[in-house]
Amino acid sequence: MSRALLAFNPETSSHAGNILLFGVAVPRPAHGSGLSAIEELNLASHFLEARSGPAMAALLKYIIGRSGAAVGQTTHPHAAAPLLQRLMRAAAVVRDALRSSAPEGSTLSPEGIFGTELEGLSPEDQEFETARRFVQFAGELTRAALRARRGAQADLNASYAERMATRRFAPGLLRALDRSAASFDTRSHVRLGR
Repeated sequence: MSRALLAFNPETSSHAGNILLFGVAVPRPAHGSGLSAIEELNLASHFLEARSGPAMAALLKYIIGRSGAAVGQTTHPHAAAPLLQRLMRAAAVVRDALRSSAPEGSTLSPEGIFGTELEGLSPEDQEFETARRFVQFAGELTRAALRARRGAQADLNASYAERMATRRFAPGLLRALDRSAASFDTRSHVRLGR
């Protein structure tokens, strides 16, 4: 008998690539953002490498398009604009959190934004894990916008999607966005002498 025939176990393999559990096919779990784990890691490294606004916008457009395609839907350019605007704003907050010296767990730290514990990781691993979580958040925001009502305004869909994605992947992001907007507003009032 051949070695391949001896190694074949019909209880664990199926012709479709699914895992069999006691002869019943169990589909492989879909990844949360519609992106594969390898794509997530690659996009996280691109997030950390993006140094300019146009580079970040190009990356976020790619994530929007790829997340939509991964779930079998396309994002209309009219609907992608509000998503891109919200993701650019969120990316700026996350990038600032990575550069800041905010104490761990504060609102403006990566741990506070994503609700994670990064204490045991090296600084490089903390940055990478933060970037990976941002990619997951961006994918979820896109998928939530695609699931929203078709007849609604694109900005309302993006707002709804942002709330859904932050609730699941970045619970502290809205507080961080509000705080950064308030500090920007205060700085502009000081500059203008108000």
